[in-house]
Amino acid sequence: MAPYKPSAALTTRLARLQPAFRKALHWIIFVAGLVAGYLAGRYGRGVDRMLADCAQQRTLLYAKLRVLRAQRTALVDFRRREIASRQHPGSLQNDDLSLDVNSLGGGSLGWSLPPGVWEPTSDLTRKGLDGNPYEDTEFRGCCLLTLTVGGSNPRRVDDMIARFPEKEFQVLLFHYETPNANEWREYPWFTRVLHVTAEKQTKWWFAKRFLHPAIVSTFEYIFVWDEDLGLEQFNPMSFISILRRNSLLIAQPALNNTDVHWSITRRMPGQAEMHVERSPDETREDCPKGVEDPPCREYVEIMAPVLAGHAWECVWAMIQNDLVHGWGLDIHWHQCARQLLWAHEPAGALGDDTVRRGVGVVDTQFIEHLGGQTLVFGIDNQEQARASLDERRYQEWEVFEARWGSWEPILS
Repeated sequence: MAPYKPSAALTTRLARLQPAFRKALHWIIFVAGLVAGYLAGRYGRGVDRMLADCAQQRTLLYAKLRVLRAQRTALVDFRRREIASRQHPGSLQNDDLSLDVNSLGGGSLGWSLPPGVWEPTSDLTRKGLDGNPYEDTEFRGCCLLTLTVGGSNPRRVDDMIARFPEKEFQVLLFHYETPNANEWREYPWFTRVLHVTAEKQTKWWFAKRFLHPAIVSTFEYIFVWDEDLGLEQFNPMSFISILRRNSLLIAQPALNNTDVHWSITRRMPGQAEMHVERSPDETREDCPKGVEDPPCREYVEIMAPVLAGHAWECVWAMIQNDLVHGWGLDIHWHQCARQLLWAHEPAGALGDDTVRRGVGVVDTQFIEHLGGQTLVFGIDNQEQARASLDERRYQEWEVFEARWGSWEPILS
């Protein structure tokens, strides 16, 4: 079949119409240009803003994707090293099992800065306002003492601070009541120690917000203590020596009280310098989870804990952002010591398996719990206020246990 060929008449007619089509097309383009110009003049700024917002959102999206990839890589690597440490104890170096917080996103927007641009740690030493920053003095002691105190009993605080050598201990006071400056300033340590004040807040509220691991990483041990403790028979440096000698990561002085909340914290005189489990003479009712678990073994109470720097990094992460009383922490923070010891110590290096877990109560250095209505000073009906506090504490404990429950079988 032959291809179609238009007739000569049709070709002539199309040739005559072509200039008309071309002219009409030019008019359409001209009108479209006028409309576009009018719209750009009236709405151009809004369009530019919209395009700029789109570009910014795209940049943020790409940044978030990079952070998510970094998080995934860091978590996978951390899990790999954790498994390796359990299969081959002692094969990892000291910092191999620490999860790099900086690799998990950096700031609140997820920006990550290259190494060398920023200093990853800081401290609590006061800095000079002028002069060479490299010539600022550094605190060369071993430890940090934090006390959460009210405003009505500075003499008791003075008695406690006096027990801790100034060259070895930096002191940070958390005030849950605004102190009377004239009354407190008479003590010689007032201008030396650091003060943080927030009305009606708890020790663990302060700790979560002002004891970030990057700030306290220079301290070998961190004392996170209540204010109602008697230290007449307590020597801090002797206590530190016992912690070092027994490789304790979480510890407390024994309580020289007959009435204690958990029997494991009671002093056991005449035996070893420390213990890691309750006396066998105690009843099993003191062990809600069993005799092999806290609070009957590997237990230190939240009233007067002393934590090694590496252990604090783990415990600080365990403190809940939205809970303030800390109830339940002492039931589970032995897991921090276990993880660190599994990672850093060869099997059998510390001898007795109970000591190897790094949690203990020191008997030869003991304190007394003096008691007192902390957090309810200045309230007329203290009994009702105490009941309200306890109700909140138990509710927080239930929340914490519910959150922790799904992870405990994995970490145990």
